Amino acid sequence: MAALVLALLSLAGILLGWNSIVHRGVYLLFFGAVVGIAACVIGITALVKARRTASFRPRGAAGGIVLGTLAVALTIPTIVIYLAFPAQFNTYVRCASQAQTTQQQQACYNNFRKSVMNAVVGSGGGRITVRSGQRGGVA
Repeated sequence: MAALVLALLSLAGILLGWNSIVHRGVYLLFFGAVVGIAACVIGITALVKARRTASFRPRGAAGGIVLGTLAVALTIPTIVIYLAFPAQFNTYVRCASQAQTTQQQQACYNNFRKSVMNAVVGSGGGRITVRSGQRGGVA
């Protein structure tokens, strides 16, 4: 049951993080990721102990694992994008929060995507170079 409660708490933190001021929201996203991981660990531990003792599956363990994994899957990419492109992400969030129509939201997303692509391509042609002299696979 603890895994399910932590997973729900994690998802609540994620929702609050996405709807708040960007700098404060990032802390809530980190909170959501950490608590989501904790929910997965507690749920998996409960299932393993239940299997070892041949008892019934603990209530909420599977739900905690699923929702905790969902929380982590939603937060990690968002945090990586924010850390890699903070200026573009801040501009996007400001634009999207002021958008009143679907077309305006789509325009915000298109501008965000273009600014990220320009930052990636402008920082080395989009190629990743490994120290040993071999080229990475991003083109």
